[in-house]
Amino acid sequence: MMRKIYLTAALSFALCACGGLEQSGEDSVFVLEDKFINVGSEGGENIQVAYSISGPKAGNVATVGCEESWIEISKVYNSSFRISVSPNTGDQERTASLTLSCEGVKDATLVVIQGKRNGAQPAYGNFRMEVSNITTSSASVTVTPRDASVFYNYSLVSASDFGDMGTEEYISIMLGEIDRLSAIYGVEPASFLSRNVQTFPANTLMDDTEYCALVFDLYYDGQGNPVYSGNLEQLPFRTRKATQVDMTLTLSMAGSFFNVKASGPSTFICDIMSADLMDDFTSMEDVAREYVKTIRNANYGEISPYLHSGSSSEDYASYLVRGKKYIAWAAGYRDDEEDRGLTTAVYKIEFTF
Repeated sequence: MMRKIYLTAALSFALCACGGLEQSGEDSVFVLEDKFINVGSEGGENIQVAYSISGPKAGNVATVGCEESWIEISKVYNSSFRISVSPNTGDQERTASLTLSCEGVKDATLVVIQGKRNGAQPAYGNFRMEVSNITTSSASVTVTPRDASVFYNYSLVSASDFGDMGTEEYISIMLGEIDRLSAIYGVEPASFLSRNVQTFPANTLMDDTEYCALVFDLYYDGQGNPVYSGNLEQLPFRTRKATQVDMTLTLSMAGSFFNVKASGPSTFICDIMSADLMDDFTSMEDVAREYVKTIRNANYGEISPYLHSGSSSEDYASYLVRGKKYIAWAAGYRDDEEDRGLTTAVYKIEFTF
């Protein structure tokens, strides 16, 4: 299957309640001395991280979260917290995002970067990246070059699209994409590069999906040739899972009619696919999200005409071929800016028409 690189970026995180003072604090923000913590492969115990809250919510205690099992958070106060990092026995550097949240305060993200086995203290290279405001369908990535004069290319790619692609292949694809866009719009390739600190928002992401923010240095010489070091820097993160609903879906085929009946009032999506296409996906959830992505791309971001509730019955006579195997599937889906995504498991039945 042809690789697809989606040039998008990121936006928003759900607020968590936190202890402390009860004040209205619309303009409060977290203040971090350093948004990156470098840890050696041996790990460390009780590493202190300082923070504060500026604004009306000053003095409150943050809620600090991290989804990685190799980081433990403890002793959270209103001016600091402590983390313990397990040894890294792998052959690759690894990163984790700590999220600081508090009611009435804008979320903040701190990235822990740990060196690989037998490696020195990790360095973040030529760029610092941080992701913030993660929701089910959006996030924001801020890129900070160590050298303000450097031009660079940034993109946000789902981990499944990035796959096992190497640095050389990825950069080659991106250079080809810049050439293509330059020809379409009649502008210089350098028009598609960024410089200095930039924040890249994206609001068309899929829920519960891992993405990679990718950046590499790039400029074009006087003859229009691309010049770059070949270093590709990455920051992985995962979007939130949509809030689940208590609803089951009953699927059946009656000739060429695909029937779905829901046990509750929540909306759902459904479709039929050729069984042999399953080789291109890792799960039925991936199938459902690809369906949503395709519908949105074809309908200017709109999906509401394809949402069902209660029950649905659709005739696929013009699509189905006698003797061929198919998978009919359905899943709960919520179309909401703050909580968009799959709300149930994906139900399926397999049949031969």
